[in-house]
Amino acid sequence: MNIPTNSASQLAIQGIQTGFQKLSENSQNIASSLKTEEKLTSQSTSTSLETSLIDNQQLSTQIQSLAKVIKTEDGLIGQLLDNWA
Repeated sequence: MNIPTNSASQLAIQGIQTGFQKLSENSQNIASSLKTEEKLTSQSTSTSLETSLIDNQQLSTQIQSLAKVIKTEDGLIGQLLDNWA
């Protein structure tokens, strides 16, 4: 039996890791934007801040979805083993 090397859970883990890296980058961008009040009045900084906040929300949804992929695959493998045994 040939098991694929890129299982759904492996791809999901890679996606989660990428998501957390992007969350970290966005969080640093948000923190640096909030350091000084005068930066918030700048149009480009305000747009960058909004983009980072929206991106973080999308990444949160993506990470939650990928975690569900792992949970589903785990459940399916468990059922397969129960039926096989």
